[in-house]
Amino acid sequence: MVDMDPRRLVRRFMRVAIAVVMVAGLGVAMAPGASAATSGFWSTAIGANEDGRLEVVAFNDFDVLYTNYQRVGGGWSGWEARAQIPDSFVTSGPIVRSNKDGRMEIFAGTADGRLYHMWQLAKNSGWSGWSQIDKWPMMTGLSVATNLDGRLEVFVANGTDIWSVYQTSPGYGWEKANLGRAHITWFMNGPVASARNGDGRLEIFGVGCGISTPTNQCGIPGVYHKWQKAVGGDWSGWEPMGHCNDTTLSSVNTAQNKDGRLEFFEIRPTSGAYEGDLCATWQQPDGRWHAYENRGNGQIDTSGPTAVANNEDGRIEVYSIRTDGSVQQMWQTAVNGGWSGWAKLGTMSGFLRAGLAAGRNKDGRLEVVALRANGQPYHIWQTAKNGGWSDWGPLEAG
Repeated sequence: MVDMDPRRLVRRFMRVAIAVVMVAGLGVAMAPGASAATSGFWSTAIGANEDGRLEVVAFNDFDVLYTNYQRVGGGWSGWEARAQIPDSFVTSGPIVRSNKDGRMEIFAGTADGRLYHMWQLAKNSGWSGWSQIDKWPMMTGLSVATNLDGRLEVFVANGTDIWSVYQTSPGYGWEKANLGRAHITWFMNGPVASARNGDGRLEIFGVGCGISTPTNQCGIPGVYHKWQKAVGGDWSGWEPMGHCNDTTLSSVNTAQNKDGRLEFFEIRPTSGAYEGDLCATWQQPDGRWHAYENRGNGQIDTSGPTAVANNEDGRIEVYSIRTDGSVQQMWQTAVNGGWSGWAKLGTMSGFLRAGLAAGRNKDGRLEVVALRANGQPYHIWQTAKNGGWSDWGPLEAG
């Protein structure tokens, strides 16, 4: 039976439309056609098995999750269908995290507010099917962090509040708690990000509306954060963090410096709704947050995500997709230090807005996965740890 869900049809139409625009308007050369199993992907993530082998996961247009993992002897396994999210439409995820015992777990959210997860049955092994953890009226943001004791904690923005869904013991059992919203905002409308501080306390970041104006019902949006007051313990109240300027925020992300200080990234529109800059703020040694710094570009696709990863020496790298469909990178020039300018990653363009992920191989080399406009997965990798890069190639078996 053909799936006629109008939202899935729109997703496929938009992907095809992007491809047509890139070919006709930008002169982008498309890759040769891929098989049905390796095209039609729209979102991806990277996890690491307990033995260090990377595993890439991706949703296709019909919300079937596929995986492709590095084989023990080298090379990639090829794409394998795992399971479809039942009776819903995926809008968040996949997100991959590792349990304390090394088993990976995948999380995804749906338009009607369902939170699903799937887990490895044993470390370095196969997968369960999808299981629903909980449901809210809607879901506008999703993030996952790991407590110092190894318990996973999921954060869900449901359009009004942010909820915590946490493991009751490492790897098992789930409970939830409403973390509320900032008292000066009436709407936590996503996205949401989370990270672990150097001392082990979790911190979460959400985007909320402020006081409405005659031309903007949501009002001036801003970033708000709250944190565990003790490792694994109760939470502070919400505190405002501001942001670069008074415009809509489309993407937020976090990373940890080698010395444990967090860094927070946001994309803010500049010339039009779909072009923007990367802005950043970071914890100072005294714990306070630095003023936002605009790291520029002006041509970041605001409808796409950012991806972050740490080099083997601890330096952070950030990746984003430009409006011409190319992937670009920016990196710290010293550990815990300043930043380079933007540089194009590889020679290809024509990448899809939604699909971008980064991970680190067991030997310390970074690897980035992105999806072409036809949904075909490509990857690029460092040729040496902390070093230069290969060019893009199809992520297939072999």
